[in-house]
Amino acid sequence: MTDPPLDPASVLGKAMRVLEAFAPDDTGVGFAELQRRTGLPKATLHRVAGDLVAARLLTRIDGDYHLGSHLFELGMRASVERTLLEVATPFLEDLYERTHETVHLGLREGAEVVYVAKFGGHRQASSPSRIGGRMPVHATAIGKALLAWADESERIEVLS
Repeated sequence: MTDPPLDPASVLGKAMRVLEAFAPDDTGVGFAELQRRTGLPKATLHRVAGDLVAARLLTRIDGDYHLGSHLFELGMRASVERTLLEVATPFLEDLYERTHETVHLGLREGAEVVYVAKFGGHRQASSPSRIGGRMPVHATAIGKALLAWADESERIEVLS
């Protein structure tokens, strides 16, 4: 079951468009590029970005915008993932020590896997996975394993 989409015209929808415009490897995004990525009018983007800076969800350094440290603080308060990570970490570390291969911990959200933890192996192949990143369930081993143990109705919904 998926939640209804967020209204892109709402204030929160616009703020999310700005926050989600950042790629994992961005070191800073200028205003013009942020406008291109979000498609928001200049005045709207200026107002929303200013509010996000005031809330410490974005920072502005040398004219470029960066995701703010307050996002990390809020993310660490996500109780389900934090508790799961605290419980699972010793097992993940043990599996890594036994195999010396990359070990992932992920949660399925609809048709995507959200990576909660990643322990890199010595012979690690190039992998697009990153903590907090998302990948389609059908494109990852962890996604397929999670889907295999999901209810039949959920499998049908995701795979249709």
